[in-house]
Amino acid sequence: MRLIYTIITTIFFVLVNINVHAQSLDQTVFMTELLPPYNYIKDNALQGTHVDILLEALAAVNVHKTSSDIKIYPWARAYKKLISTPNTCTLSTIRSPKREKVFKWAGPIGAHTCSFIKKTKNYNVNTYAEIKRNIVGTIRDSVAEESATRHGYRVDQSSTLEQLVKKIERNRISVIFSNADAVFAMMSKLGINKDDYIVLRTLNVGEIYFACNIHTDDSVIKELQKGIDLIRAQGIIDKIINGKNK
Repeated sequence: MRLIYTIITTIFFVLVNINVHAQSLDQTVFMTELLPPYNYIKDNALQGTHVDILLEALAAVNVHKTSSDIKIYPWARAYKKLISTPNTCTLSTIRSPKREKVFKWAGPIGAHTCSFIKKTKNYNVNTYAEIKRNIVGTIRDSVAEESATRHGYRVDQSSTLEQLVKKIERNRISVIFSNADAVFAMMSKLGINKDDYIVLRTLNVGEIYFACNIHTDDSVIKELQKGIDLIRAQGIIDKIINGKNK
């Protein structure tokens, strides 16, 4: 009986130690979509403001990762992995009432706006009433889609920003609702003339955070938050954002 008790106790402590190790910030798997200017590929490497902020925050608490450690997925796939996979975190996610209890949060690292964007020569869409008579293009499971749906707009879902931009360029939809900086950066990447498009209206839809799986240990969240707070106090976040926006 004593031997059985010893074996069970040993197994228990081994499992606890494995779980603690898996729940360290160093072992957290970070994921992102490609959403320039926040996260994008240049010279075969992942770059962008949110990538820089994450790496600086991790370094501030002695966790040393590189951009090659960050997994790249379409947003809808990253979102599903974030919900279903322990010890995962995305950069970056808009904190909203609908998502509040779905994830654990570290941040904020900035504000996020979304804009209604149309082709300049599309004279049939100018007012909110006219927008509502059309289908609005959004990225699946994005805060833009959540906001548009909540306000009664009919939405057409795309898996990626590139897919969304191609749809409006090919006249498959008349209006898109997404972050204007990201949309116009994607248009430049695809060789689309940004002057052919106009922003109808811009809305502040929330603040940007790093979102982690709900089963992530609180100590991991606290350590990541500590790193964010440290680099914010040092002015590093503002320098990164302002530097990238020049």
